Amino acid sequence: MKERLDFSEFSPSTRDQWMRVLTKELGERPYDFLKWSPLEGLLLEPYYTHYNSIFNAVSTPEKDTMIAESFLLSRLDSSEPILRSLEQGVNHLTVVLDDNKDFRQITEGVFFEYIHTTLQLEEKNLQEGLKIVEQFIFANSSILRDYSFSVRIPLSSLQDVSLIRSLSSVLKSSKNKFKPFVIDTTNLGHFGMDVALQVSTALSAGRRTLDILIEEEKFTVDDALAAIGFHFATSTGYFQEMSKYIVFRTLWSTIAQSYHPEHTCSQHTQITTVSSLFTYSSIDAYNNMLRATSQCMSAYLGQADSIEVLGYDRIDQNSEQGKRWARNILHLLVEESHFKESRNAAEGAFFINQLNCELAEVAWSKFKEVEVQENSSFLMGILSLIKFQNDLQKQKYNRTEKSLVGVNKFPNKMEVLKNTPSNEFSFRAAFDMENKYVEEGRS
Repeated sequence: MKERLDFSEFSPSTRDQWMRVLTKELGERPYDFLKWSPLEGLLLEPYYTHYNSIFNAVSTPEKDTMIAESFLLSRLDSSEPILRSLEQGVNHLTVVLDDNKDFRQITEGVFFEYIHTTLQLEEKNLQEGLKIVEQFIFANSSILRDYSFSVRIPLSSLQDVSLIRSLSSVLKSSKNKFKPFVIDTTNLGHFGMDVALQVSTALSAGRRTLDILIEEEKFTVDDALAAIGFHFATSTGYFQEMSKYIVFRTLWSTIAQSYHPEHTCSQHTQITTVSSLFTYSSIDAYNNMLRATSQCMSAYLGQADSIEVLGYDRIDQNSEQGKRWARNILHLLVEESHFKESRNAAEGAFFINQLNCELAEVAWSKFKEVEVQENSSFLMGILSLIKFQNDLQKQKYNRTEKSLVGVNKFPNKMEVLKNTPSNEFSFRAAFDMENKYVEEGRS
């Protein structure tokens, strides 16, 4: 095209003009008919312009998003599965310390200096897990890069003073800088809790951990902030999930600034993510790949630092093929769809900007509500709220108030579900419906 397009001949449209056209098209239906409420307390308009609110999102440092994969220590007999995943592009390794196996043997041949490593503590194996963490740091202190290693802790561990003291001691005595307090909030997403509650809960958990490190463990503000990170589960609400990470990062920066850190970089935090299993189903299981793709895009455009995509058959076979396809979802988005060339693609979109504003307001209000609670009351309240929200959301799917494609909407009537779903994943939206289909001998 030789000539530059000139839009000056078109007069700018106003909201009043748009409303007149819209009112005519709606006829007898009210304008509110087009409004959308993705969660309680949040109502979105169908039309936004630059006249609407501006959300000043915190920008993230320019760096590539890590591709993560988790392994249960109890199910590893050698380092072969880990090495295979690393060869296929994984650069963030997580090992769940649910067993007391020889960690060195299980990770033999892994070059930790080239990847990010997370060791995840489990409540049932905390003390043995701590020993593995200490051994790992001692064995690899000469090769680990700063902040290339982290320890993920259960949300419930906030009331475990001995655990926090032990991890603090390990960090202080280590030659390496790492994050020993990556707070695992994934159960909130796996159980279907709405994004505002996820944000407010993570903020409060982080703030409480920050106070313990500064007041009791005598960390400087900057060192305490650097020691904390957050782990979330990403569900299929495409725009809400994207906004969840943008809003959380910005609100956490607000909290960090209130502690007056010496360095500006201390206001940033690390966000790692994994696919939420809440909408995964054994029925029409290949649909889970589409759900995982939506989740992955939300996390990437929300500027998560690390993304783990779970396989389509994670709740059944958890096969190598499923894991490979899951890894390739992020590979395809980055390498073929060129997502890495436009990581801030959501920036400037009027709708997402307004969603960020609305979500931030609701989440901050909920954050202030829980901040008055003691740690024990806060954790008990969260456990109760998780169950309540899970039951509520599952009922909405059972009544088809919410859609689960292939399960309660557009089901494949030729498919037969033979096996009763595992109670391990009873928190999923499809669980009750799957049991019903098994009983009726159909899907």
